[in-house]
Amino acid sequence: MARTLRSAAVATRPAATHARVRRIELVPLEDDFVLVTVLMQSGGVRQIISRADRALPREDLTRFSNELSEKLADKTAGQVRHALRAVSEGARPFASVAVRLLQQAQEQAFADVSLEGLAQLLSQPEFAQSQKLRPILEVLEQQPMLARFLAESLATPGVQVIIGAENRLEQMREASLVLTRYGSEEDAWGVLGVLGPTRLPYWRAVPMVRFMAELMDVVASRPGR
Repeated sequence: MARTLRSAAVATRPAATHARVRRIELVPLEDDFVLVTVLMQSGGVRQIISRADRALPREDLTRFSNELSEKLADKTAGQVRHALRAVSEGARPFASVAVRLLQQAQEQAFADVSLEGLAQLLSQPEFAQSQKLRPILEVLEQQPMLARFLAESLATPGVQVIIGAENRLEQMREASLVLTRYGSEEDAWGVLGVLGPTRLPYWRAVPMVRFMAELMDVVASRPGR
């Protein structure tokens, strides 16, 4: 894809990105600090120390833990966010913390991003000026930032075309991307696509990215992959 479209190609390995709640534990610390622990269905654990608006007794935190674990069980970050209104006012701040922890787990799933065709990108006349190219390179070099950008850009399945100023990251607004998912929505999925100038030949890029995703679907579905 990189050579054909004279652009950079990006891809991630399939990963179980739908981090889901198994249980949420709240443990009181000193003063008004609370240790928030999210145990996920995958067996993963995420923790953070959060500050409440006041010191809370252990009994209240135990009640909030049970409420959150019951109401948010098996939910993803997005589903927890939509369920915030169903949570009691006292437990709601901790549910919001759980959303952040689940999002972190999702983003980490994309931490290993492969990039090819950087030379093709550098050869484009739009990027002859370093001030336009430098912000893009900064994103490409910072794997966590790039992983988060890819995950947020593909909140829904299907080929996504992101042109210039439509990019969520300001650093990427001199470029365009054509991205899609591949793999299983229920099991694990990865990202692939191309990054180039805003005059990217979309009429070629979109079907090419879609075709490559279909090939990767076949590869990812093979036993013992």
